[in-house]
Amino acid sequence: MARQLDLVLLVDTTGSMGQYLHSAQSNINKIVNTITNSEKIDLRFAIVEYKDHQPNQQQFALKKYDWMNDIKDIQNAINQLSAYGGGMDGPESVTCAFDCAVNLGYRGYAAKVIIWIADAPPHGFNIQYDGYPNGCPCGIDFQEVVLKAIKNDIQIYSVACEPIRPIYRHFRDLMRAVAMMTGGQFIALNSADCLADVIIGGSLEEVGMNFVIQKIENDLNNTESFKTKTKNEQDKEIRKAIAEYFKENSTLKQIKINSIFKGELPEIPKIFFTATTFKELVDVLKTREPNVYKFKDSFKIKEYVPYPQPFWDKNGLNEYQRKTQNLSSNINTKHIKMEMCDDDEYQNYYGIGNTPSENINIPKEIPEDFKEGEIVRIKETSVGVEHQNKIFERLKKRLEQQ
Repeated sequence: MARQLDLVLLVDTTGSMGQYLHSAQSNINKIVNTITNSEKIDLRFAIVEYKDHQPNQQQFALKKYDWMNDIKDIQNAINQLSAYGGGMDGPESVTCAFDCAVNLGYRGYAAKVIIWIADAPPHGFNIQYDGYPNGCPCGIDFQEVVLKAIKNDIQIYSVACEPIRPIYRHFRDLMRAVAMMTGGQFIALNSADCLADVIIGGSLEEVGMNFVIQKIENDLNNTESFKTKTKNEQDKEIRKAIAEYFKENSTLKQIKINSIFKGELPEIPKIFFTATTFKELVDVLKTREPNVYKFKDSFKIKEYVPYPQPFWDKNGLNEYQRKTQNLSSNINTKHIKMEMCDDDEYQNYYGIGNTPSENINIPKEIPEDFKEGEIVRIKETSVGVEHQNKIFERLKKRLEQQ
């Protein structure tokens, strides 16, 4: 069975993104050659770049470079990307570009991967200085686009170009939620140095996962008794087929990420996973958003304190602490706590299902021992619970859609 990959680079090309565009341009040969030479992958590559909606200026909201498979065409296309422009506000034309990327027209049997590289949110995300506070003027709903990506089995790798401005509160949560819901990964980078490895690693992992899913899907479709079983019996058969496959084929190429943050990121509010429209998501965030929350990070400052004022100048943390000290000490946390996901809900919202109850031997994922400064590692390794659960959920959806 031929291994196919439809890979889309969805990238913000406004003025702040220069180092990431340069990294992609200088490493595109390495990216394409490494992917195609790994197990003879049939690669198609597309690019969707976006800036912002500015009808009175000489810039565009989005630009599409449709499917290519020749390295010269890919190099020529990516060399046309230039970091300039952006609106007078903070948000960019993310939504219409996302919609374009999801609707490019993917091959049925290909692994479908979007690498989303960004440092600013879509319009309508409850951000100060938003020229379109009611959402993208194109009229497309961001959440509906994400749900379509899930339905079409498109995995989204969200690459956050850190540091994300504090005024973009919840944008990091949005990028994390999009990756989790679609079965991709969230990667926070404070340098463009390892961007190529992120693209390569995410692509190879998804090609491997897609190959396993197709193999087991074909086997189950050719088993007459499977179609007559109840839903619970089918779930057990899927679990059993996955376990049996990995008894003989125990490893996959996987991307391992070393978080740039010193501590755990805050839990993602449940509404990111349950909202069916972007307006519903934003309205709940408005009503339930705490005034202040904190977590440890690694960006020169000791605490990150989202606050709805543009205090991201050189006095950053000191100004935050001065403005929020009295507020945070007097807040009753019971009244401002946002509804979060518990462990079982996370399993479902991640799209990775529940751990199988039957006695199936699944290896535990061993924590990576990263070297100092190492962010991304690509390695052939055993397939643990998280990856087997992702395969289960995607298989289950595909079989249900038949």
